[in-house]
Amino acid sequence: MESTFNNSFFNKTDKIIRMNMKSFRITGASVAIVDGGNVIFSEGYGFADKANKIKVNSDTIFKIGSITKVFTASAIMQLAEQGKLDIDKPVNDYINNFSIKSRFSDIHPITIRDILCHHSGIPCDDLRNYFSADHEMFKSVTDFLQESYLVYPPGNAFYYSNLGVNLLGVIIEKVSGIPFHQYIDEKLLKGLNMSHSTIKLPVEKSNTISKPYNKGKEQVEGIMKYVPAGGIFSTANDMAKFMNSIIAGGKGLFENESILESMLDSQYPDNPFDFNMNNGLGWFIGKPGLDFAGKVIWHDGGTPNFFSLTVVIPERKIGVTLLTNSTTGALMNHQISVEILQLLLKEKYNILPSEIKMDIPKQQNPESIKKYIGKFITLSGIATVTQSGKKLKAVLPFGTFQLNSDTDDWFRLRLILLEFIPLKIKKLSRIRIGVKTIQNEKILVIEQLGFQTPIGREYRMLKATEHWKELTGEYICASEENPRIKKFRLCNSDDGIFISFSADKLGKLKLYLDIINDSEAVIFGYGRYAGETIFANNNRVQIFGLEFRNEKQYTNAQQMV
Repeated sequence: MESTFNNSFFNKTDKIIRMNMKSFRITGASVAIVDGGNVIFSEGYGFADKANKIKVNSDTIFKIGSITKVFTASAIMQLAEQGKLDIDKPVNDYINNFSIKSRFSDIHPITIRDILCHHSGIPCDDLRNYFSADHEMFKSVTDFLQESYLVYPPGNAFYYSNLGVNLLGVIIEKVSGIPFHQYIDEKLLKGLNMSHSTIKLPVEKSNTISKPYNKGKEQVEGIMKYVPAGGIFSTANDMAKFMNSIIAGGKGLFENESILESMLDSQYPDNPFDFNMNNGLGWFIGKPGLDFAGKVIWHDGGTPNFFSLTVVIPERKIGVTLLTNSTTGALMNHQISVEILQLLLKEKYNILPSEIKMDIPKQQNPESIKKYIGKFITLSGIATVTQSGKKLKAVLPFGTFQLNSDTDDWFRLRLILLEFIPLKIKKLSRIRIGVKTIQNEKILVIEQLGFQTPIGREYRMLKATEHWKELTGEYICASEENPRIKKFRLCNSDDGIFISFSADKLGKLKLYLDIINDSEAVIFGYGRYAGETIFANNNRVQIFGLEFRNEKQYTNAQQMV
């Protein structure tokens, strides 16, 4: 069907994509935009294979990472629609050998619904053999969780869990009687005519998948073992078909539109621990910058080098998918998706975002800013907010900043050079920082592109034991030859015992430990991995499934033998 949009819209969209790809150093990207069931824009940019000068097009295959979770959730809801399972029943009703340890009392059994909206309290990751061509390996999740602890009580707070979604894959196999990858291919992808999408990529299509890049340099990346959580390969054109199904009320996915509607209902709209992360069943709901347009649903995905995003506004019948092959794609995707959809809404409906007032730094009463002062433990180290004259100063793990007061108890960051020279940096204008008090505890929160992320928990002296102090030192991975976690060190400081390490995609982390006993400790703080349990035994430390050995103590023990 001929598009009702003029060339100005397509030219502006093209310019937005090209400018941001240059700014974020994206090697290749594929973009599709849908409107009213039609694909109105479908283009490839840059290279899928830079060395051989193979350009990206709309049918170039990318890893879509965690957008796979939406397909897994849709498969669960298909089975629920058929009466084969009940999402409010405990996981144990479908997986007999499922169990997980808990330090919490008076909790309800984990349900499928809890997992669908990431409120199960199940830990996030098992990093053992993170890359594997074995499409059945995800089922090892049940064995791993038997030796793990809950991070939160079920239903308490949003906690993103790849492991939880893997459990959904196990349930789908048990209920349907067929392998997970086969179910996704036959019951979802084929039904939507997504002919270039799959979990098990055929050999004949191996040359049509984009290669991964980091700052323009080609990378080596295996197949992620988390198949239900992130294993689908797809294209922009195929993802356009998926978006059109959502716009059509789930046509091709469900018999009854009410199933999709239930997936898009907010599950915990008033939970203070979720901040502004609003969850449906498999979908995230609401996107800053598009709150004027109606209910917005989205999901993003990322492997170490591929980043993707799909955003749909069902009542406006529009959506956009962005697939990139570069490590810097995540932030770009979120940024330009809003710009593209705002442009589309203006062209189609002549509606614009609410007028945005310029944020003018204002002087606050010194007494009123005292509530923001504090010391916080983050997953990257210690952060402090102090009063400097009539202003606030934040010493964060990544720099020292002057805090300029903004609206709604938020502050803009201005980098301080040599401890006294404030500098304006354009990228910092996208970030705000605030301190929220929830249940009498201060929480340090970062806001970027409108999304609020808790990054720090109010400082307190953490438990420690002489045994854990004796374990400090350099460690090497004893369970894998090429682990994702590198430069692992257990350290002791005046603020407590912490683990310092760097890892692909995770970056550099400094995890302070709240010691439970001589063999267990909990990561203190807020955010991904906070609350998870670390195990220690015989000069070995286990974290996220990986085992690390204290090399010095191990060598000394061997010499004594």
